[in-house]
Amino acid sequence: MNQIQEEFQDLITLTKKLLSEEHTSQDWIFTDKQTYQSMKEYALQAGKPKPKPKTPSTPQYSPPRRKTSVQIQRKAPPAKPTNLHEPQAIEKPREQVTHEIERQPIKDLKKENFQDLRKIMQEKHPEVTVVDKILDDQKAQELSQKWKARDPESNVILLSFDQDPNHLQFLRRLAQAIEDHHLPSKVIQIDHWDETLLKKSRLVIGVEKGISEDPRLKELFQESGQDGKHLLGSAPLILLQTIGQYLQDPKLKAPLWKAICEILQDG
Repeated sequence: MNQIQEEFQDLITLTKKLLSEEHTSQDWIFTDKQTYQSMKEYALQAGKPKPKPKTPSTPQYSPPRRKTSVQIQRKAPPAKPTNLHEPQAIEKPREQVTHEIERQPIKDLKKENFQDLRKIMQEKHPEVTVVDKILDDQKAQELSQKWKARDPESNVILLSFDQDPNHLQFLRRLAQAIEDHHLPSKVIQIDHWDETLLKKSRLVIGVEKGISEDPRLKELFQESGQDGKHLLGSAPLILLQTIGQYLQDPKLKAPLWKAICEILQDG
């Protein structure tokens, strides 16, 4: 049966199913002569039993008989009956032998000398500092607990004077670092500046050129001639160079972070 016949047979089967669902066996359905003749021929062919396919007969092969040798096993003589009245020997359980391990005191370990390793480190990596004692972490513990005593309303303000995405990303990362170690921080666009933001500000960070060109900030700017510190109103102020310089030379970030930590720790 080819594919077309199979599809036609499936179509007939679905048609019969549809008719059986929509009509009973006593209903009459009007159709044309050609359709009636086709359905009649299909019904007659479907009623005939299909001949079973003939399977090719395979020749039967009988292997030659082999001579088999039969081995006769002789039966062992029956065991002699034991005298029930004779006493039987009882096996004694074996004693378990335990070996005790002698405990010896641990000898004092010799203090290793790492002078050779120290010499190699100094020659190959002179920038690495080798210490003999574990550093005291008291200062780190104090810093980790300092957040409990800080004012929750105080914060650090970072002023943004342009919409450059690289500059904004630098300020946001710096604000996140300050918030992780010290106080809540936020980046403020100069368009949203309000002098009331200085009331709870512990520190203001901004580009020097932007502050000097803005009349509102220039009026609040103060410079101390003795220690070289700057103020914006009453809040300490750190003046940045152009942000592009920090992006081009990452070494400038270390002194900036040091100045931020000194101001916030002193406060």
